[in-house]
Amino acid sequence: MTISVLLYMFYTILSTFSPAFGWVQVIIGNITFQSWIYYICDHGQDLVTTWEQLQEGVYSMEWYKWNMENIKIYRTFSLNMKAEPLKLSAVLEINFELFKEIVKMFYSFGNILYSTQHRGGSIKIA
Repeated sequence: MTISVLLYMFYTILSTFSPAFGWVQVIIGNITFQSWIYYICDHGQDLVTTWEQLQEGVYSMEWYKWNMENIKIYRTFSLNMKAEPLKLSAVLEINFELFKEIVKMFYSFGNILYSTQHRGGSIKIA
């Protein structure tokens, strides 16, 4: 997270003092945004991975050697275990798949802007 903050500060300095560094601003802004998104998606993926390890540990216990009261608690616990990942909305889960889709979207958008600029056309973003 610290690297993205430093990149953002560098981006701000370039945008304040030098209008000639437009391409550098775009690259640094893109890297900064993607590093923030990666940081968030990494934590969402860590939550899912840790939950799966907990489920695996619970399911591999030798519950049949326990007394009846502990078996009832184990059954209740194992039946109610559902992995609930972090969600951005009702549909989007925060994990590495979301990060991959965001990177693809940025790459596609950058290619469109690059190809339009080099064909002599112009895109004006208002």
